[in-house]
Amino acid sequence: MQIPADPHAPLDHSPLAHSPGLARRQFNAFGLAALSGLGTGLAGCGGGTPGQANLAGAGEGGQAQEEAHPRALSTVGAGMQGLTEWTVASPEGQVLALKSLNRLANGEVALTWTESPLPGAEGPRRLRLQRLSCQGGCAISERLLVEGLVDPGAALTVLPDGSTLVAWRDTLERVPNHALSVQCRLFLQRFTSAGTPASPPELVDAFLFSNRLEGGGRAMGPPAIGHWEDGSFVVTWADLRTFGSFPGLGTSVRARRYHTNGWPVAPAQTVATSNREETYSLDLPPASGGYVISHVQEPRAPFHQAILPLDFWNPLPAPRFTGLLPGSFYLSMGIYGSLLFAGRADAATGRPVYTRDRFDYSGHPVGSPAPLASLPMGGVALKNVEFLALRASAHAGQRQAQRMDKYGRMIGTPFDLPQGMTLLLGDGSLLVAWTIAGSTSSASPASSTSPATGPTGSRLMLQRFVPNALSPGLASV
Repeated sequence: MQIPADPHAPLDHSPLAHSPGLARRQFNAFGLAALSGLGTGLAGCGGGTPGQANLAGAGEGGQAQEEAHPRALSTVGAGMQGLTEWTVASPEGQVLALKSLNRLANGEVALTWTESPLPGAEGPRRLRLQRLSCQGGCAISERLLVEGLVDPGAALTVLPDGSTLVAWRDTLERVPNHALSVQCRLFLQRFTSAGTPASPPELVDAFLFSNRLEGGGRAMGPPAIGHWEDGSFVVTWADLRTFGSFPGLGTSVRARRYHTNGWPVAPAQTVATSNREETYSLDLPPASGGYVISHVQEPRAPFHQAILPLDFWNPLPAPRFTGLLPGSFYLSMGIYGSLLFAGRADAATGRPVYTRDRFDYSGHPVGSPAPLASLPMGGVALKNVEFLALRASAHAGQRQAQRMDKYGRMIGTPFDLPQGMTLLLGDGSLLVAWTIAGSTSSASPASSTSPATGPTGSRLMLQRFVPNALSPGLASV
């Protein structure tokens, strides 16, 4: 399929099926306690979509005892098997960019990525989708979804029914070869599970800007898409404004929400503003009905970060989410509540103070904030009201993960987790997808993230972490 310059022109359908070989090798990682109820289905909920917070970095240390724990925690049998690192795609001479990692209602896992010619800066991009299933035997299907995608910042997500949403931008000069008046547009299109367009491209938002009359500049940042389990979704993007009279950048984060059937709930609206900071993160906590926008509002001292929970069924207390220091983040635990890892400046000394705040499903604070020696820079929610606290690893391309419970107690020993998108599966295992540059040949875990001499393309990798080696892998040779 092709997205033409005129988004309302007919599309050229060119389906393509391809099944790359999967390289297999075995290694162990330690840290997660054994989980029960392993099955062959891949149903579950996870995080790490292009718009979601893909968090990595320094770990959580010096945990204070928040509450008395009713059970003893044991590290016996706390090993976790990193089953196999698979090469999902490795086209010669192509640069790959991972776009989404989603679970489907039928238990399959869907990955989407773009391919662009080396060096990858220019040229049309192909958008590919791969679905993996392990129900009664592993199968892989791959198709070419879009040919000639011109926006490298296009956003994608695969809905539970298997259909795919693609959001992309285009820019039109109203006067050819002159920046007098520029129109920026954001489009959204849905593709069926078979890879065919379900409808023509739909205009999400647009603006017309005159550099000469208004001064400065205006642009549209890369979009992000997040969806809920019922198939409803939200599209977000940044409206970026530069000023000619003084240095600076003003950002308005805008959003538009859609029903399950694809009808918009309301027109696009501004949900957050920032002074000079154009990046933000989008997160859709399960079982909340809402979404979270997180960004730095004041990138100049005193620094302030905003975490804005929007459209929640059970609203969270706004005062606990204000006056935060950069690096703070929100972690949803589903129906069991949520955690806020917050940094704040002490009113008396101005020094940073770090805490872990816990909330129940209704949004009410549970207990007092637990003091932390430092903030982890990311977290991954697990089953059984537990999570992974992420910190920097000594190995390139890896994160050190430490399993913890909601009380802040460590379970087991840390282990390395590849840097990339994560997806929690229904059996309690964790799926990680990432891309690496360089040779397509197999390498050891320590060296697999190192580019080869004379780059020949990128690789899309996949690895599943399970409690033991008895659970089947995600794909077979």
